[in-house]
Amino acid sequence: MEELQLILGYQFKNLGFLKQALIHTSYAHENPDDEIKDNERMEFLGDAVLDLIISKLSFDLFPDYKEGLLSVIRANHVNENALSKIAFELSLGRFIKLGKGEEKSLGYCKSSILSSTLEAIIGAIYLDGGFGAAYLFVAHNFEHLLIENKHKSSDYKSQLQVIVQNNHKKLPKYHLIKTYGPEHSKVFEVEVHVGNKIYPFASGNSRKEAEQKAAQIALTIEEFS
Repeated sequence: MEELQLILGYQFKNLGFLKQALIHTSYAHENPDDEIKDNERMEFLGDAVLDLIISKLSFDLFPDYKEGLLSVIRANHVNENALSKIAFELSLGRFIKLGKGEEKSLGYCKSSILSSTLEAIIGAIYLDGGFGAAYLFVAHNFEHLLIENKHKSSDYKSQLQVIVQNNHKKLPKYHLIKTYGPEHSKVFEVEVHVGNKIYPFASGNSRKEAEQKAAQIALTIEEFS
């Protein structure tokens, strides 16, 4: 427990919370003792706490983003894939208590088990130290990923594609309206269609630039939620 607390960067006042956060259901089922409870309730709590903290971090880091894009950013950082990567970086698999069957099938490497254990640990930190302690833990482990996302924020086409795919299960379509001007300085006008909706056109010195500007206009106008 001491080693794990050093890795987590948090010292528990009540170690019982941390111990329970590490107990997978398979271990609890094989050890039917009233004192042994699995981590599912803590996972439930940690999931809600994580959603709130990632929402707050995103809200602060992306002051110009609308609700739809903030929702996509949050979803990209609280899914099983993202959580399991962080859990792996923290070496959580070494500390999880698994049943014999899960141990044999290398359950400590499974993304579903790693991600749920990380959520349970967030829930445990919240129970032990309150929202402030949980916030510091999540910020320390997730903020760099959000900042990396922020550096990519000028790719408006990618942002629009992610939102439209998530909310409408389709892709935005870009239509070249016209081009004009001399060969060395052509201007391209492009508009973007999302389903039956057409957004105002944008112009640029290349089709790629015009498409980026058209996507930016659509993101500015629409909530996509």
